[in-house]
Amino acid sequence: MKRVVTLVSLVVGLGAIACADAGTGAGVGPPQARGRVTGSELTGPVVGSSALGLADDNTVVGTAHENDAESPFPVVWHPGEDGERLALPAEGHNGLALAVSEDGYVVGWYMDRIFMMPVHWKPGTDSARPAAPVRMETLGGALHGVFGANREGTAVGFANVGEYETPHAVRWDRTGAVTDLGTLPGHDVSVAQGINDEGVVVGQSGPTDLIGPAVRWDPDGTPTELALPADARNACAFAVNRAGVIVGLATAADQLSGDLAREDEWAVRWSPDGAAERLSVPGGAVATAQDINDSGEVVGDVRHHDGTERAVRWSPDGTRTELSPLPGDVASHARAINNRGYVAGESTDTAGRTWAVLWHPDGSVTALGRHSNHTVLPSPPASGR
Repeated sequence: MKRVVTLVSLVVGLGAIACADAGTGAGVGPPQARGRVTGSELTGPVVGSSALGLADDNTVVGTAHENDAESPFPVVWHPGEDGERLALPAEGHNGLALAVSEDGYVVGWYMDRIFMMPVHWKPGTDSARPAAPVRMETLGGALHGVFGANREGTAVGFANVGEYETPHAVRWDRTGAVTDLGTLPGHDVSVAQGINDEGVVVGQSGPTDLIGPAVRWDPDGTPTELALPADARNACAFAVNRAGVIVGLATAADQLSGDLAREDEWAVRWSPDGAAERLSVPGGAVATAQDINDSGEVVGDVRHHDGTERAVRWSPDGTRTELSPLPGDVASHARAINNRGYVAGESTDTAGRTWAVLWHPDGSVTALGRHSNHTVLPSPPASGR
């Protein structure tokens, strides 16, 4: 499941989208035989990276830098191997890989000098040949963002539409064909963040400034407003599992920040019937929920009253467990959780650089390619969690 991304703030024609990307459900049980997207070998020392998406076999996707001046590029980390750089279209100068399906299909986006465009990489049979990037269909606007994908590779995000470049939630099938999901009645702007295996999509809808409630789109595209928690003005849903449990973020402020910067933002879980509850945090802390697996385990981030930031995992009963950064680092952030209980995210060092990491079900943490000494990801066991 995905995980899709750190805070993404996209200033668009009539407003700003400020929602963290999130993931979607995958099947229960041991990983099955799958395809593989091949990249090219990293040629220089990695000086920063982020893990954004995670499959049940522990394939991780995200982004990295090979030197401080270079723009970020998409990366895939296959289990037991170093990271590989995924190719961008000729006009692309930076990009992210945000989600990976259970058969190895990877989705993300890239930037050229003007536009932000959706892209996918298909698994192939020739492991020696890097996968070619394939630009996905657009709706004619300048900005298109992919934020999540499900087990089958159906992706969701947003696309700018119309004369005024208004962002709408969209869904892409595996061929790259796009469908406009629209907004709640009376709204102008929407964004989709996550999709489960049944095709249920979650995100946010609102007026031109995107202040509004979280929303769920049924597989036929019908939108339903999700209840706001007490005292909240707006919310965004980031992920939904196969049971229909949804997680995300709510705030009493005019806009969501998603970066733990406000004292009035809460990690939220919605039951399948739409009832909202806040997830537990220590006194004085703020939190966001990024992803949920099919067992109901939730991951996200907590900022304590002293400013310390930690990745956190909530069990289905609400029990909270913090996930530590790499030794010597000062902060951690969780982006995605798979059905085996592994968590992908970032560890932040004292210089403020982020490093892609994988937390194991017991809470231990593994670095995914740090500096020139790439830390190899251990192969997953044959059984489930």
